[in-house]
Amino acid sequence: MDFAIIVDVTCDLSQDIREKFDIDYIPGHWALPDGSEIPTTLDWEAVSSEEFYSKLRKNPDGYHTSPPSVMEIYEHFKRYAEKGTGIFYTCMTSAMSGTFDFATSAKEKVLKEYPDAQIYLVDSRKFATGAGLLAVLAAVKRSQGVSLYDTYLYAEAIKPRIHQAGWHDDLAFTAKKGRISNAKAFMGTLIGIKPVGDFSESGLTTVLCKVKGEKSAYKVLLDYIGETIEDPENQVILVAGSDRREQALRAVGNATFVSRKNRAVLRAFVETIPEDTHCSHGDFQSGNVLLSEGKCYWIDLGRFAYGNPLFDIGHLYQICNIYAPMKKVQDLFHMSEEQFHRFWDAFAREYTGLEDHRDFDRLAGKYAAVDVVLRTIFLSPSFAERLFFGYQIRKLVKQYF
Repeated sequence: MDFAIIVDVTCDLSQDIREKFDIDYIPGHWALPDGSEIPTTLDWEAVSSEEFYSKLRKNPDGYHTSPPSVMEIYEHFKRYAEKGTGIFYTCMTSAMSGTFDFATSAKEKVLKEYPDAQIYLVDSRKFATGAGLLAVLAAVKRSQGVSLYDTYLYAEAIKPRIHQAGWHDDLAFTAKKGRISNAKAFMGTLIGIKPVGDFSESGLTTVLCKVKGEKSAYKVLLDYIGETIEDPENQVILVAGSDRREQALRAVGNATFVSRKNRAVLRAFVETIPEDTHCSHGDFQSGNVLLSEGKCYWIDLGRFAYGNPLFDIGHLYQICNIYAPMKKVQDLFHMSEEQFHRFWDAFAREYTGLEDHRDFDRLAGKYAAVDVVLRTIFLSPSFAERLFFGYQIRKLVKQYF
């Protein structure tokens, strides 16, 4: 470990994620209705999350949180400074908490004793998993050999582009902060109003819209993700909820990330595809074709069927042209992007008998879009994979239809 990555307890990172990315955190404090206080930890040792949220709903005014003190942060930083280990620290937005100011004071105190200590603080301008995601992205940079200072610069540059979006189930907590009246909160919750918001650069939530019902909130949120995400195949995506485990599981399991408009476009195209009884491999690509003594053999026939051969062509086109820039795909096939393109060019010229196969490429691109949809049906992809597939479908529809 070249330097430590530390985040505050609001990051909501599970133990598995913290261990995978080697991220440390500093606990905070809970004040309970009876006046006692317990430490806030990410692994819920003092009380289970289910019990806590159940009690919080019954007595929303009886529970209060507070950040670690300057001395607590100082002691945490000092343990690393004593060993000469640099520190990257991020925490929840300073617009909602004094944690960043406390950390700044703790840093100054450590530097008085260890003037050569390297400590960089980043105000995430986010809350909970948003700050946690910034820590994860910093850990990815560290694993790539990026220096502490350059990781700090990267975090400052990337934090405005991190989206942390969701909705409120219970407006009572919004009313508690004085943003709406208690009457509006009661009626809004009663009829199922869901304000959908994202954190802005100010470090506070900006309401994107208000919808009625969980189903509508899902749709708006997923459409918003689809419109704002950059380079999804290379992103880290965190899904979190405040005692909404079932909702989170439904989001992961059911999101298709295909807009109604794009579904209509693809449906219209599929209706024009003629019936065919040719053999269809189902996973047609260079790794599943063997040449021996002038003969061609197919292997891995788990998805073999009869149908239009252009589905296979679309799948091959997708790998050789859409996925070719991705390092994971290059490593899987042991081919460079240039080799993928040359493979497709040789195949298309041989298949069509034409040197100029651009019309064939455009047709293959349409079948590639349909192939992506079929993957989301048959492969049971993860939340991140569905998001990636949705991005690819939008790109293919825009380019080829």
